[in-house]
Amino acid sequence: MGHLDKNYYYREVVGTLAADDNFIRLLEVGQSCEARTAVSNCLIACLESFKAPATMTGCADVFSDFASFCGNPAFRDSVPSNIQGAWQARRWNINEAARSRRIFTFKAGLNWKSPLQAIRRKHKLARMPCWVAIDLGVPYPPPGHWIAENNAIYDLWKDYLDTRKMCDTRTPSHPIHQLDPGCNGCNPLWRYPGVSRLV
Repeated sequence: MGHLDKNYYYREVVGTLAADDNFIRLLEVGQSCEARTAVSNCLIACLESFKAPATMTGCADVFSDFASFCGNPAFRDSVPSNIQGAWQARRWNINEAARSRRIFTFKAGLNWKSPLQAIRRKHKLARMPCWVAIDLGVPYPPPGHWIAENNAIYDLWKDYLDTRKMCDTRTPSHPIHQLDPGCNGCNPLWRYPGVSRLV
């Protein structure tokens, strides 16, 4: 089927589509795959109601064909104003979404090709403190223990874990260990002046 035959049917259905508020709303947000599919389904249903050939209704890209028709200056007078407005709103939404992605990418520092981003990333990394972890020799807290962070938790669970069987037999019972507040291994490293900082 030639373009002239397709345009004939689009001129026939465009008036019906212009009266469909749902079609107009979907067309405005047609940048998503779901909305584009819904617009295509509306187009196909309307073309079928006008007895359009199967080569049109079975076309995989009926959305693009309709977009070409609406954007053709020769048929501009045939396209109702609300459909033209919906196409403009769609283009604005697509451009705005792209602009928002660019802004987010820039602010998050994810544009690795940008020289400005590289400078910002280098400056930010230069200001970040670096710490050297202390090798305690013996793991702390000890592996294979339930850990109580304070006295209250220790008192609450000690008798239960010592005397009760575990409901989940896949997990063996372990002894309970109370953390020592004075041990470097159970506190963030930056609280201790003995931890060296890389410069």
